[in-house]
Amino acid sequence: MPHKDPERAREYARQRYQANREKEAERKHRARLEHPERREAENATNRRYYAANAETVRERRAAYREATRDKQREYTRKYRETHRDELNARNRNRSPEARERNREATRRWRAANPEKVREQQAKYNERRRGDPDQLERRRVQREVRRDEIRARERANYAENREKFREKIRLQHRAKHGPVYDEWFATRWAVQQGCCYLCGTPLVGKGNARNAPVPDHDHACCGPGASCSLCRRGLACNRCNRAIGMFGDDLYLLLKVIENYVEPFEITRARIAAKSVQAELPVVA
Repeated sequence: MPHKDPERAREYARQRYQANREKEAERKHRARLEHPERREAENATNRRYYAANAETVRERRAAYREATRDKQREYTRKYRETHRDELNARNRNRSPEARERNREATRRWRAANPEKVREQQAKYNERRRGDPDQLERRRVQREVRRDEIRARERANYAENREKFREKIRLQHRAKHGPVYDEWFATRWAVQQGCCYLCGTPLVGKGNARNAPVPDHDHACCGPGASCSLCRRGLACNRCNRAIGMFGDDLYLLLKVIENYVEPFEITRARIAAKSVQAELPVVA
């Protein structure tokens, strides 16, 4: 019989528990509700055991989580899918103190586990990258909370202005090389602060028409990057974009200029001979 062999008895109990798991859980839950003193005594016993065997309990829980990780993730995913509205409402109704406690705990964990954070973020991005439903949800959320998101981003930038500027400088250095600042200062002095192509004074920044940008050969580095081998000089945004429109093709640019000179001179002479533009004859 099963009870005579301890190992067989434990196996029999496990099989019986698995076969009647839901009924057993319901029975225990009903018994705890009907007999609160029994529940309190059971909790006190568990607390004493945990206090006396804390290390053993932690090891058992860690081993159980590791052995059932996939099952727990699947259960959590299904539960969140079926109780999405309930969970969202619960999160919205949390007190400010609870929200701050959760944020602080999350910040501490992220600071203590940067490698896990990067790994989890990479997996999440890979899983969500091609999901059209996720992309649509994010678009709708940003549309609904546009003002709130922008206000938070502005406040974050104002609070961490130097950090963002340093990040931009590092990104710029990674794209253009560590000696870009020295090259820029040298070219600025040589060109006297003017575009090396059209001679226009370089002023402004970003996408401004006369902002200085490094003109380079795209046969070496792609858009947005450059190196000391392919940089040709500091150009204004207008000239740099014009060259980019021709695909860095010098011979195409010369052909366009050659075909453009004569019609340009003829039309300018024709315009100069007439005082009123509207009186010009139509020329085919």
